[in-house]
Amino acid sequence: MYYIIRVELRNYVLLASSLVFYAWGELGYVILLLISIIINYTIGFAINRFLSNGEATHAKAILVIGIIVNLAILIYYKYAGFLISSVIFPTVGEVDLLVLFSDVILPLGISFYTFQSISYIIDVYRDPDNVQKNLPNCALYISFFPQLVAGPIVRYKEIRLALSEREHSIKNISSGVELFIIGLFKKIVVANTISKIAGEVFDGEVSGIGALASWLALLCYSLQIYYDFSGYTDMARGLARMFGFELPVNFKLPYSAKSVQEFWRKWHITLSNWFRDYLYIPLGGNRVSMFKSVRNLWVVFLLCGLWHGASLNFVIWGAIHGMLLSLERGRFSDFLKSTPTLFQRSYLLFVVMISWVFFRTEDLEASKIYLVELFSFNLRPLDVEVTQYLDFRFIAILVLAIVFAVFDLRNIILTVASKFSLSIKSYWITITPRICLYVFMMLSCMAQLAIDKHNPFIYFRF
Repeated sequence: MYYIIRVELRNYVLLASSLVFYAWGELGYVILLLISIIINYTIGFAINRFLSNGEATHAKAILVIGIIVNLAILIYYKYAGFLISSVIFPTVGEVDLLVLFSDVILPLGISFYTFQSISYIIDVYRDPDNVQKNLPNCALYISFFPQLVAGPIVRYKEIRLALSEREHSIKNISSGVELFIIGLFKKIVVANTISKIAGEVFDGEVSGIGALASWLALLCYSLQIYYDFSGYTDMARGLARMFGFELPVNFKLPYSAKSVQEFWRKWHITLSNWFRDYLYIPLGGNRVSMFKSVRNLWVVFLLCGLWHGASLNFVIWGAIHGMLLSLERGRFSDFLKSTPTLFQRSYLLFVVMISWVFFRTEDLEASKIYLVELFSFNLRPLDVEVTQYLDFRFIAILVLAIVFAVFDLRNIILTVASKFSLSIKSYWITITPRICLYVFMMLSCMAQLAIDKHNPFIYFRF
C-alpha cells in the first residue's frame, strides 16, 4: 500500500498503520497516545510562535509546562503506586492510596514515546525552525510503528527532514530486509532459546540452587537482554529503512567494551545520548567541578534506572552504574588502562553481569539471595529443570551467542560475501549464498515460532 500510493499520501498510510498497530496491542490506550500527540504538537507550535515574536520568556514557560505535562502522564501510569508505597507512605496503613491505582496498567511504549515527545519540544525551543506545522507528520514522528513500543528513542532533529522528503531505493529495501531478518533471528532463535534457563532459575526458588546454576542463568540472562533488545532495534531499523527512514544505531557490541564508560557508548545508545543532551549537559556536564560532575552522573543514572521501572531494584542498578562511572572518572581509569585488555574486558563483563542481578530479580531480598548463591562454594550439580534444556542445539546457540556478542554478525556476512565476490565474476553466483543464508535464518525463525510458544519480550515492560 505504501509504495503503490501517491508520494504525498505515504505518510498518511504510515500514520494510519502505526495507530492500527498500537491499537492492536493496546486498544484502550490509543486515545492516550493521540492526546500526547496533540498536546506536544500544540506546545511545539506555541513555542515557535513566541520565539518568532521575540517572547523568549513565554516560550520557556510553555516548554516547562510541556515537560511537566509529559512527565506527569508518565509518572501517573508508571510510578504512582511506587511513589506512594515507597516514598510518600513507606508503610501503607491508615491511608491506603494504592487502591486508587490498582487498575492502572502501564501503556505500551509510554517511556519511549514520552521521551521522544520531550525531545521534540526541546528541539523546537533550541531551534524554532525545527517546528513541525503539519500535524500528521508530527503524529507520525511520535507514533511511527517500528520503534513505537521499544525504541530506539529517535530525536526529532534526526528525522525532521525525512518526514517531508526521503529517498526510496531497492538498495535500502534490501538492506532493510536483511537487517530485519537479523533482528528477528536474534530475538526468536537466540534470545528465546537461551531465555529458558534464565527464566527457569530466576523465576524459581533461588535459595540453594548453587553457584553453577546461578552463574549459568546469569550468563543466559545477560545474553538474552542483549539479543532481545538489540534484535528488536535491528527489526525497527530494518523496517524504517524500507520506508526511507534511517533510525539511529542503538547497540555497538557493548559486551566488547573495556570499561563502563565505553559500555554506555555502546549500550542503548539513544537512551544514554538522550540523558546526556537533555539532562547531563544542562546540569553542567563535566564542565563543572569534579564533585558536581560526579553528582550529575549520579542524577542521570539514578533516573536512568528509574526510567526502566518503578522498583528500588532499578534504582540500585542505576546507582551501581553511576558509582562505577564516577570511579572511572578518577584515578581508577588510569589504573584500568594500564592493565591488559583481557583484564579490562573481564572487569566490564563482571560488573555489568552483577548489576543485571538487580535488574532481573523482583525485589531487593531476591537480589540478596541470588548474590549469595553466585559467590557461594555450593557446587551442587544442575537440577533436572535446568539440564532438560542443555541439548546440542541449546549449547550451539549459546556458544554462537557469546561469539556474536563480540563480533558483528552482519559485517561478517558482508565481509565474507565481498571476499567471495572478488574471485567470482557472476553477480548471481556471488549473491546466492548470502540470499540462502538469510532465507535459512528466516525459515528458522518461522519454525521456532510454529513449534515453540515460549516468546518472552523483556522491553515491553518498559
